[in-house]
Amino acid sequence: MSAEQDKIKEDREFQIELLKIQIKNEALLSLTALVLSIEVSAFISLAVVYLSFGLTSGNQFYILVGVVSIIILWIFAVLTLRYFGTKKVKELLEKNLEKEFQHIRETFMKTSEATKTRNP
Repeated sequence: MSAEQDKIKEDREFQIELLKIQIKNEALLSLTALVLSIEVSAFISLAVVYLSFGLTSGNQFYILVGVVSIIILWIFAVLTLRYFGTKKVKELLEKNLEKEFQHIRETFMKTSEATKTRNP
C-alpha cells in the first residue's frame, strides 16, 4: 500500500467513527426525549383529571393526588435524565451500535477498494 492509500483508509475510518458518535448521540437523545414525553403526558393527564375532580367536587384528596402527581413527574424526569447519562446505558448503546457499524464499515471499505481500482 502506498502512503496515499493509507491516508485514504485512515480518513474513511475517521469518517466512520464520526458517524458512529453522531448516531450514538442522536439515539440517546431520541430515547431520552421519548421516555420524558411519555412521563410528562401520563403525569400531566393524572394531574389534570384529579385536579379538575378535586376543584369541582371540593374533595381535597383529589387535589392532593393531582399535586403529588406533578411532584412525582419532576422526580421521574430527573431520575430519567440521570439514568440515560450513566455509563451503563452508553456502553449498552455502544455495544448495540458496534454490530450495525461492522456492516457499514465493511461496505464502506469495499467501496473504497472499488474506487481505488477504478481510479489508480
